Amino acid sequence: ADKVKVYFIGEKANYYSKEFCGGPHVSFTGDVKSFKIIKQEVKGKAMRRLYAKVG
Repeated sequence: ADKVKVYFIGEKANYYSKEFCGGPHVSFTGDVKSFKIIKQEVKGKAMRRLYAKVG
């Protein structure tokens, strides 16, 4: 069986979001040097999801 990462947001006893990981992540955009944003989605009042190509 394939494994996936699950990210939990909030306090352990009361998570307000549980998300499956859909791909690799970096902590800082500087970690990947250059990248191009190819898509952007609004996911909430203060949250956006960016899709980018590296290289």
